Amino acid sequence: MPGTTTALDATNSVSSGVPDGIEKKQNVDQSSSGLSKRALKRLQKEKAGNGEGDHTNVNGSSRESREESVTSDAGSGDIFVDHLQKRIRNLQKRKAKLDKYHEIAEEAKAKNLPLTLNPDQISALAQRETVEAPLKELQDALHLYKSQALERIAREKEQKAQHEAEVAKAVEAAKLEGIAQGREQLSLTVKFLRAASFKRQLSDSTPAEESAAFEHLLKVVYAGDDTSLSALDDLVNGSSKQVFEEANSITFEKVKEISQIPPEEFFLTQTEEVEEPKVETTAAEKSQPTISFLQEEVTEEPQQPIQDNTASLPANKDTAVVESAPTSTPTANGSTHPTDRPPSANEANPKSKKKNRPYYRNKRKANKDGENKATPPPASNSA
Repeated sequence: MPGTTTALDATNSVSSGVPDGIEKKQNVDQSSSGLSKRALKRLQKEKAGNGEGDHTNVNGSSRESREESVTSDAGSGDIFVDHLQKRIRNLQKRKAKLDKYHEIAEEAKAKNLPLTLNPDQISALAQRETVEAPLKELQDALHLYKSQALERIAREKEQKAQHEAEVAKAVEAAKLEGIAQGREQLSLTVKFLRAASFKRQLSDSTPAEESAAFEHLLKVVYAGDDTSLSALDDLVNGSSKQVFEEANSITFEKVKEISQIPPEEFFLTQTEEVEEPKVETTAAEKSQPTISFLQEEVTEEPQQPIQDNTASLPANKDTAVVESAPTSTPTANGSTHPTDRPPSANEANPKSKKKNRPYYRNKRKANKDGENKATPPPASNSA
């Protein structure tokens, strides 16, 4: 202010009639103007033992310092907060000087001593409210701003925590979804391998293109390279591309559809595809019993009735009867027997059948018969 002077000028203009205690206090205040806050607090604590006014001032300054320390973190680095704090510090310095003038005036009044303040100090003391009012407003504004800043920081922390929770939840959901997709792809791959194994077992009843497509896709999957991964992606997605050029009608979608057939229905489906059309049979054929293994091995002709021709034979025993060669039919065990003549005694009674001799015995008997015919019988002695 233009009408005010500094505390140093005011102390220099004080008359020599100032008491010693007041002069020492002013010297302490002058020397403390260039000290730090910590040194000022230490000086204020030293002054606290001299009177209640100083103690009250110390408490007030400590309360303000606590408030500043509480809200210092909220507005650190803010230009608006820095500007408010700068103005508050200037007003606090002016208020501190006015408080000192007020203490001097009150002490002189209490001890009935003459007032040692100069006219400028007295006029500045009269304008004390013009310093305290804006100081209080600025302090309230700073406190409000910092409280809002604290609320904003708390709200941002809450939003950040909520966002992190949502991100973690989304990551977990994506992880579960990825696991489900992986299991689905793995399941389809296993089903494809199972279907390929079934196709090999049913190679006779499987179409050639379909069997070739499965074999080609198996070779591609067993390669274990990028081509295998691409083929599996096409299989999982059910692509409409052909498995390979030779199988024009077999696509990945068709292979996927076949692979998803349940095992209990797989063989049934394959047998239905290759089932031959049934031949309709007449009622007469259905009524006749059939024995498959006998029909395949033996086809017997109906046996002719045997005619007895012995009555028409001549009475002469020397007459030879020429008969036609009997026909024979194969039996179930591979032997043959005549069908147009009655069985002989040997055939009717197998036990009475004469055993065949070995060929060398028959030959020896024949030789003996020849010798007997060649040599005449010896003449009898009676002749």
